[in-house]
Amino acid sequence: MEIVTKAERDFFESRDTDFKEGQFVYILRRHGLTFIEQFAIIDTICKHCGITVNPLYFNPTRTIDGVNVKDMRFPTPWQKIPKKFKFTEERLFEERRSYPKEKENLGTTPEDIKEAYECGLLVKAYEYDNSRYEAEIDKNNGWRIVQKAGEYTPYALNFPRDRIYASSQDARHALEIYKAEIKRQADMTVEEWNAEKIERTLRLWKNWNKVTDELYQQTKDFLMNLPLAEIEVRMDLDQIQYKKIRTKIGLTLNFSKGDKAMSRYIDADKLYELIRTNDYKLATKNGSIDYGMFTVGIKQAIYEMPTADVVEIVRCKDCPYFRPYEEVEDFDGECIAHEIETDKTEFCSIGCKSKRKDVEELMNDKL
Repeated sequence: MEIVTKAERDFFESRDTDFKEGQFVYILRRHGLTFIEQFAIIDTICKHCGITVNPLYFNPTRTIDGVNVKDMRFPTPWQKIPKKFKFTEERLFEERRSYPKEKENLGTTPEDIKEAYECGLLVKAYEYDNSRYEAEIDKNNGWRIVQKAGEYTPYALNFPRDRIYASSQDARHALEIYKAEIKRQADMTVEEWNAEKIERTLRLWKNWNKVTDELYQQTKDFLMNLPLAEIEVRMDLDQIQYKKIRTKIGLTLNFSKGDKAMSRYIDADKLYELIRTNDYKLATKNGSIDYGMFTVGIKQAIYEMPTADVVEIVRCKDCPYFRPYEEVEDFDGECIAHEIETDKTEFCSIGCKSKRKDVEELMNDKL
């Protein structure tokens, strides 16, 4: 859900939002890291689903080697490849786009936009030529120009009412508010930024679940006392959940043993049961916040967990007894130890990364 800042809310309440179908309006379309202003026509207005608009595009005159593409047929006839041709990014033809002079003098009022639309300077997506024209080379026929589909141009877009603007000034002012908010967040520390995110999540949790002020404050105090740069908080229905974003949770845990690193496999279900049976209330006198253990207790539980009865597997592709096929077959290759065809992602009980003496003896006995 998008968060609306106070500046955006105040601006929305201060401007005219009584829109009508067929009205010429302004929208802000995302372009890279920011937004660009674009003209549009309101198509439909729904009380619950927002406003659907048809974006308008400047319709250029496109020419290839001076000929209007509307007067050409694609693909063009095959031609001889020019002398001294090299496979470079240099094109075999010249394409240009030109716009009527009226575009430079186009005003920014809704009346100006309506006039430009009626005279054909602005068009809807289905009238907009967004094709790509490319050269195609064939050793038997020469070269020709082909027409290909360009980037998708949306016919209709849906916006909430507060993202539609009746004037160009309103659209530009909204963009300045957006840039100022991004600048404000960029100037924050990680702790300040995360604290603000946590507060927004808690306010949403409070409003949706009718949480009391007392429980809200208890939860906030608890979370704000955690290392803010290292935690992530989210709302799950009527619950608030948090976790350390730098902690990796899985079945494989790395421990240091001398100068070597080793992997130890443990039973995750047993670890969960151990923590559950030794947890306790993290609570105040006014009510419980959560059940759990402190980090020290969890680390101790992991350390005391016995190693699970598992072994590391070796895929066929990493086994010295696997012989891959050079050509595509039903299988990726064959195993010379078992004398069967197999795929490279399979594994078996004798799979290894280097040759084993017992497997070598078994193979010699077969010979």
